[in-house]
Amino acid sequence: MDWSATFLDGRSALINGLFALALGEYARMSADVGNAADATWARELLAGVKAGFEDLWDPQRCCYVDHVDGSGDARAASQLANRTAPAGGNGPGGPH
Repeated sequence: MDWSATFLDGRSALINGLFALALGEYARMSADVGNAADATWARELLAGVKAGFEDLWDPQRCCYVDHVDGSGDARAASQLANRTAPAGGNGPGGPH
């Protein structure tokens, strides 16, 4: 993977992808130890993070962009963003 800058304006594929990965693991571990309330909380929050990834998908280039900030200019797309998104359960090939 390349080294990419982490944009702090708007929503970041890198940060949200890692957050989704952590939420998924937390939900799994909570369920494994019988903590249904925390597992449900994490799954619900994860669903919102996944839904937000739709804005990060660039259908013309078939990849995730690093961030969106509302200006329409933030179209950088790194290898790291496109690996982090599926790692967080956002699936390769666009939003599901």
